[in-house]
Amino acid sequence: MVVALVAAPRASAAGHDFAGQALNIIPSGQYGDLPVPAGADTQAKMYDGLTPLFGAVTPSDLTTYFKSERFGLAGLSLIRTETPRSGLTIKRDSFDVPHLYANTRDELIWGAGYVAGEDRHLLIDEARGDARIAAIDAPGLSAFGLVTALKTFHPSAQTEAYVGRQTKVLQHAGPKGLQASNVTKAA
Repeated sequence: MVVALVAAPRASAAGHDFAGQALNIIPSGQYGDLPVPAGADTQAKMYDGLTPLFGAVTPSDLTTYFKSERFGLAGLSLIRTETPRSGLTIKRDSFDVPHLYANTRDELIWGAGYVAGEDRHLLIDEARGDARIAAIDAPGLSAFGLVTALKTFHPSAQTEAYVGRQTKVLQHAGPKGLQASNVTKAA
């Protein structure tokens, strides 16, 4: 995901990418849901092209087997534009990487969550119950370990009640509490 915060007084500074060259690759691709769409293996094939080269990778190989990670589309084709809410635009490049453009920090953060939900829906669904382990600090269990092992924790009524009480405490703790609990006031 590539993000850009564009504020009216500083638009020119926010739009400048200071990287001379920025490259990346996500072997699993940008897609994280089922069914897996055609072309989802494009980045895996690029990454796999490096394997036979071992220690003989040249600078020109980098731009062959990695993709641009510069801010903005940087010469990549635009495949679609989304405007899920006012003040936020998401442009998807030819690798389906989201490039976020927002007027405020809050809109940008909301957009980052939005694209995480779009692109990593399957992982987020897997982690939803497992996250309760971190909230209750269950001895001998790791929320991250459960997610990466694709094991699912099914929270009990007592766990949900405990997490609910903690959420209410945060909701009544003012703006910082609301921010910590990801609860926002209706717009």
